[in-house]
Amino acid sequence: MPGCRCRACPKTPTIGELYKLKVVTDEQVNAAVAVCLDDPSPGPRLIAEGVTVDLAAVMLANAYAREVLTRARV
Repeated sequence: MPGCRCRACPKTPTIGELYKLKVVTDEQVNAAVAVCLDDPSPGPRLIAEGVTVDLAAVMLANAYAREVLTRARV
């Protein structure tokens, strides 16, 4: 999937998809969340070789997460 150009693969795979493909591990995902909780400033973070994630962008891209953030006034 990473680097794949076929039509079946998403342009930007989700962390869940990368996890299923064993590109990222539980530990790497947990570490990324811990780093974000310690420093919630937006921006990409390297979580595995060749894999970056911007958790703030992920949250803003998800309608349910935006709703929760709005209700919490975050």
